[in-house]
Amino acid sequence: MKKIKTKLLLGCLPFTLVPLVFIVLLSLLLGGNASFNASSNAPAGVPDGTLATARAIVSQIKQEVPKASNNGIAAFLGCWQAESGDNPKRAEGDYLLYPVGSGGKPDSLTYDNAAWSSLDGAAIYGASSPYAPNIQERGLGLGQYTNGRNLALQAYAKNAGKSWWGLNTQLDYIMKVDSGSSTLKRIVAEQADVATLTSEVFKEYEGGGASGLSERVAFAQAWANWLDNPNSSGNVSTQGAIASLNALIGQKVGSGQCYALSQWYVENISHFRLLGMNAKDIGSDNRVALQSAGWTVIPNPQASDLKVGAIVCWKMGSNSNSIYGHTAIVNAIKGNAFTTYDQNWNGNQTVELYSKTWDDSMTFVILPPQS
Repeated sequence: MKKIKTKLLLGCLPFTLVPLVFIVLLSLLLGGNASFNASSNAPAGVPDGTLATARAIVSQIKQEVPKASNNGIAAFLGCWQAESGDNPKRAEGDYLLYPVGSGGKPDSLTYDNAAWSSLDGAAIYGASSPYAPNIQERGLGLGQYTNGRNLALQAYAKNAGKSWWGLNTQLDYIMKVDSGSSTLKRIVAEQADVATLTSEVFKEYEGGGASGLSERVAFAQAWANWLDNPNSSGNVSTQGAIASLNALIGQKVGSGQCYALSQWYVENISHFRLLGMNAKDIGSDNRVALQSAGWTVIPNPQASDLKVGAIVCWKMGSNSNSIYGHTAIVNAIKGNAFTTYDQNWNGNQTVELYSKTWDDSMTFVILPPQS
């Protein structure tokens, strides 16, 4: 079971001026939509337009499982976001050309057509695809339910005289009829961290394999942040940059150094490049430029200064054993504990989520613009 990592940095070398691989467009992969709307109060990393669906899902789960935890609900929202963008009207491969995809055709030929909704893996991916043998009926709905679960969803909706893609119909099926309903009810009631519960959903409810968990954890953490503070709203540019960070998990940014990730983040929000060499000194080396662009630079910070979306910097200490220090971006906070997007942590030069605890080796907290 993969969990958020906690190992110590082996060395965060100074940032080298290697051109960054500019990957903003990857955010378009997040649920097929990367537009953000501050007025919606949607969590960072979540496609615009899904908030009403999320509220309906939360309401239904809490009605069925009164003791459901925010982290448990977030684990399902995160996994369903990875599968369908939290959109009940999704079918596996529906982005392809008709007759495999929807192709702009009416629902009577696509989503409301039993033959189209039951296409197999060979029809979608080709007979030689490694996916083909495992898919007798394509994935449908929030959880992209395949095979027997696909047929059961369609049958339930037909008996009710409804479309399978209707949110209320689908939630009724998921909570009361689906073969995974008891697993869902058990997991949402558990008291554990987001990463652990998301892993349980991935392995036990979805039957997930070796890849895809880190993306789900990132999405789930964004939903957990929202569930803990549903009336919060963030800066549009900051939300978009965090969404792109979610898309970068498992990938190398620029030189692979920690500095390169914070550089990428600033450039995406404020469109200028950081100066300097040492991660621990980002706040002092770039104070004027950051403040001019609306960032708040807090030297010698306290734990209460931490905010989701903040850049954090450390000198050598428990969070860095390098003379150059370390830098990361805050993903979630709970008391003095927090989760960060990191690169070059424990020598791993790809973007990953890690658990940290605040201490006085932190040199700066740098908050992004609020307008």
